Amino acid sequence: MLTRNFTEEERRDRGSGTPVLSLEETNNALATMTPEEATKAVVLLAIYLQSWDEESTRNPGEFVLRAWKGYKFNILNELQAEGMIFQKKGMQSVLLNPKALKAAESLKTVVFQHVGGEP
Repeated sequence: MLTRNFTEEERRDRGSGTPVLSLEETNNALATMTPEEATKAVVLLAIYLQSWDEESTRNPGEFVLRAWKGYKFNILNELQAEGMIFQKKGMQSVLLNPKALKAAESLKTVVFQHVGGEP
């Protein structure tokens, strides 16, 4: 299972907006995306933006990043295959892992620099 236990520092820094890639590198990556890849990136960003920290039911005292899953199943399945999220049949939410967190932070920085600020 891809349950991710975030450290206190990671939880504190979650909203810092520090990109993993430089803005130029992220812009270049976005410019070369196919429409399908761009859609997947936007869904990942949406999942990240509406996510929350939650105490793990398996390991009390540890936290996971959870989000509701209300997106196209094929996109969610692709994100899981890439190791970005974990979803289980019957769950109404997904868990994000650090890879997803870093990718979403980079994308958030680029998107919101163009629309005038943080969400």
